[in-house]
Amino acid sequence: MAAQGGELVTLSRGPHRLGGIDWKIDGGVQLSGGGPAISLHPTHPQSAWVAVPGVPARRVHVLMLVHIPMPPNAPPRRAAQVLLRHSDGRESTLEIMSVRDVVTNWQPDMAAPSARVAWIGSQPTALRSGSGGGFLFSYVYAVSLDLPPGSAPVKGLQLTIGDGPMEAPLFYAVTLEVDPAGEGVR
Repeated sequence: MAAQGGELVTLSRGPHRLGGIDWKIDGGVQLSGGGPAISLHPTHPQSAWVAVPGVPARRVHVLMLVHIPMPPNAPPRRAAQVLLRHSDGRESTLEIMSVRDVVTNWQPDMAAPSARVAWIGSQPTALRSGSGGGFLFSYVYAVSLDLPPGSAPVKGLQLTIGDGPMEAPLFYAVTLEVDPAGEGVR
């Protein structure tokens, strides 16, 4: 379908510096909650757990795009989650909220002032057709989430969809901001 799935602009592999954060892009993880979102990818509500070597982190940074449409004046809701496993056996859930952190790919004017656009690119469909119609730009957001105070080092992470009827977040990268002094680490 034009302007969907593989038609969306993607960030090239390799290192990027966006919004003052260094990212390494290896590809993308497309999650899908089902329903109309299966036009992008079959149902895939969470990623696999990714092992992390015991990083004493204070913040998680996520580079992502949201495919689903949002009605005007939509209230914030959970768009996705980052689940963390800590070295002490506990788990933390960090919520990525629509409006506050991310909005629909083609409606950046719906975002709250707290949402940060990391990258904007042109849609291949519009470029090939020369019409200027459709969705001209692709917006990728940089989301920063604080870990709970006193969190033990991170040993693993998982990405999950939000609670809407057709969630379809596309994650490009996740990076942990190290707690330099180990201030929040027990």
